[in-house]
Amino acid sequence: MAELKLDDGTIEECVVICERMLDKLEQAKLRTIDLRNTGGFGTLPSAEQLAAGYSRKADDVLETVLRYISAVEAMRDAFRAGGLAYAESDSAVSAALRTVGGPVS
Repeated sequence: MAELKLDDGTIEECVVICERMLDKLEQAKLRTIDLRNTGGFGTLPSAEQLAAGYSRKADDVLETVLRYISAVEAMRDAFRAGGLAYAESDSAVSAALRTVGGPVS
């Protein structure tokens, strides 16, 4: 398994980037939900078919946006979990080093 090493603060930066992406995706989700309202085409059968087609396209876009949201949430959670694991490991190593009695020769 490959190992990923990140500098101090990089994990937090990744979490912040994920949060920003989620904010933008939430805005896209709301706009997409608005696109599902396809009134105004009229009542002719062809107009109703056109409206239904646009509504289906909006549903497809919404589904895609929701998948992106899930993926970015998973990335954010993975960075958070990795950061916690790193912090716990770093803390344990630091504690162990403090118990060493003298300078290394």
